[in-house]
Amino acid sequence: MAGKQKWSVVSKKDFLGQGDWSREYYEGLLVVNHRDQGYDLGVELPGEQILKVDTASAEEVKDRVQYWGARLEDIRQEYGFRDNRAAEYYGWQS
Repeated sequence: MAGKQKWSVVSKKDFLGQGDWSREYYEGLLVVNHRDQGYDLGVELPGEQILKVDTASAEEVKDRVQYWGARLEDIRQEYGFRDNRAAEYYGWQS
């Protein structure tokens, strides 16, 4: 899988505007299709920013979505994103 050193932060507009279509598989994990060039996967950050974490072929994209989906919250917290909706719903202290 992609290493952190290859990650880059881009604007959400630039990330979504680069492909033919996009989809949010998990809340906060975006996938953009570039046809022949494959798929870019990005994690939504605060301030309309996207952390581009990986590129995958059509054969790899489902596995990569699962891989990054499982790491989504850790990455978002590392980059300062705090989604308190679950904590508020369950009455947890954040």
